[in-house]
Amino acid sequence: MANESGRDKRPEGLLTTDVCLFSTHNPQIAENQKIFKKIVKKVNHALNKGDLTAAITWAKIAAHFAFIRHPGIYTNPELENLLLNIARRIEQQPPDISGAFYLKTKPKNFGKMRFLHVITESYDTGGHSSFVARWIDNTLESAVHSVITTAQNNELPATLQNAVAKSGGWYCSLTELSANLVEQALLLRLLARNWADAIVLLIHPFDPIPLVAFGIEGGPPIILCNHADHAFWLGSGIADVTVDYHSSATKLNQERRGIKNAKLLPIPLAKSSPISHSTKLRESLGFSNQDVVLLTVGRAEKFYPFGGYDFLEVMVRFLNKHPNAKLVAAGPKPRGKWEDASVRVDGRIQALGTVERQELEKYYTIADVYVASFPCGSGTALLEAAMHNLPIVGLHLRELPHLSLEDDVGFKKLKVHNCSLEEFSDSLDFVALNCRSKQQKTRAKAVKKNVEYEHCTPGWNNYLDTVLQSLPSQHSIQEPQTLNEETDYTDIYWETLSAQMMTNEHPQHSLSRLVRVYGNGLSRGDLIGTQAESLRLAFLKIDNLQRTKQFFLEFKEFTSCLFSSHSS
Repeated sequence: MANESGRDKRPEGLLTTDVCLFSTHNPQIAENQKIFKKIVKKVNHALNKGDLTAAITWAKIAAHFAFIRHPGIYTNPELENLLLNIARRIEQQPPDISGAFYLKTKPKNFGKMRFLHVITESYDTGGHSSFVARWIDNTLESAVHSVITTAQNNELPATLQNAVAKSGGWYCSLTELSANLVEQALLLRLLARNWADAIVLLIHPFDPIPLVAFGIEGGPPIILCNHADHAFWLGSGIADVTVDYHSSATKLNQERRGIKNAKLLPIPLAKSSPISHSTKLRESLGFSNQDVVLLTVGRAEKFYPFGGYDFLEVMVRFLNKHPNAKLVAAGPKPRGKWEDASVRVDGRIQALGTVERQELEKYYTIADVYVASFPCGSGTALLEAAMHNLPIVGLHLRELPHLSLEDDVGFKKLKVHNCSLEEFSDSLDFVALNCRSKQQKTRAKAVKKNVEYEHCTPGWNNYLDTVLQSLPSQHSIQEPQTLNEETDYTDIYWETLSAQMMTNEHPQHSLSRLVRVYGNGLSRGDLIGTQAESLRLAFLKIDNLQRTKQFFLEFKEFTSCLFSSHSS
């Protein structure tokens, strides 16, 4: 299957049965992109009317839609430029805020570098909060850290609060200062310019507030953390340097986002002391010393089968060959395919659903082998398995090079990934049979040493120093690049995965829901009109029972919104 240039775009590993999935013109991606571009036009229309709040709101809806319904692109110069236009238009002076607030953020002579971390929202389950907290812990001697959130609805996680306080910094939430999006952007701009030496963005891919706040020249330089390298995101126009967690993300940045100034910054980890296996702990979790306990960690969607790669099928075959082996999966819930697979191996697959950090630590402690999720890897979980001295068996998909985490710097000396399903199965057989041997334990310790060297202080700080040395003296705008939008295998995978995560609902229904979520920034006419038009277009696409049910559920939500808007 060749494109117009004669170049075969289908990866070598693509199975014959999946050729129908892959095309240089994928209808679902084309539809997603069409809807996305219509929303971008609404941003332009609102901007031309001078309604900056509506323009920012539509930009957020457009970016969020592109994040959950992949449009075959990873950035959009038109949308970036519209937000930069808003940034230039907004007033330079923010609304009145209490004197105590200004006193709190007044620059002090710490004799240390001041980092301002801008986060959309931070959660107790880890992720962004752990990333920033470890960054702070690694630089306590040389830096002061403060945190601003743009959409935090709950308290900041205690680990992050404590880290900020220990460094001598402060925290504030923009939503507590103002409900107006323009005012939030202005406040963020002022606070950054008054206090920070460098700004670190660890934001949701669809958060437009930082782009509006920092969409003008001057002020502290900006580091943008590319934590969602696999998906569409906003912010390429304001990043003085983009930091990637692994090298294949940098390649995708260059080819699909046009980003030139990118540096590697591994995920920071905390050093841990080895914990010996406890027979009592194993027994309390339902395992005996004769059991070989395999652990895998990742959200359910990371295991969705694609292109002939089916994690559960591989594991069922393995477990049927090894009657003393058991698989524990933290993330997926014990239903559907996971429940069916467990029945096929006499209940030796335990899907735990979401697991609290302390509980998950127990499973890392008693596990004998860590099996990396595929087709999509789970980076932090993989690294944590290494830090727990666990033998690791992973699969690198050459069709999806930036999703397996095979190129993490912690594994460059001792590889833990296999390059084919056959090699993966053979490696899993061997490791499971020898997981308690001296050879495997020695190798696991060596992998841990490599990961620790790259991801913990002082090794991690060397990467950070390289990032800081690449920063300009002050912030400047990066001209958004016009890029080739030809789809490839990664696009097909991400669109398929996104659709499954949205339970294969019609994209028009996804748009309607986003309009309701962010409707406070829109006029009643836009709020109702967009949903009505989406319903009309979705009705024309009804071709099965599932879409019929989706339509009537969406119609019910629409009428509820209609009456609530009417009463208000």
